[in-house]
Amino acid sequence: MKLNTLFTILAVIALGYGAVAILLPGFLIQLLWPNPAGPEGYLLLQGWGSCLAAFSVIAWGARRLESVEARRVINLGFLTYFVIAAILWLVDALSRGWTIFSVLTFALLVLFSVGFGYFALVNREAA
Repeated sequence: MKLNTLFTILAVIALGYGAVAILLPGFLIQLLWPNPAGPEGYLLLQGWGSCLAAFSVIAWGARRLESVEARRVINLGFLTYFVIAAILWLVDALSRGWTIFSVLTFALLVLFSVGFGYFALVNREAA
């Protein structure tokens, strides 16, 4: 896999997930947590969705960058986010419980961590 492919996959998934989080937070919150929070949870989910929409724009634009250093910085930023998000997601799910969709989300966080970690630590020339 190439880094451009990973950027493209992230852009598409993040845009879709972000749009659902922004437009349908009540629907998504019930899929993610067995005991969802109230209105403050909706606001938090919509904020997360806006970050995912921004990630989509960044990832989509990064595919066309010619600067190796710029691509490395973006890659490292995504790696940092996905590792921290996966750890926090795991801690939250262990305390609140799992749903099928929360397992899927955790799996995506881990897979993106591995993907961006590969290009940041193992195959730096491809970044």
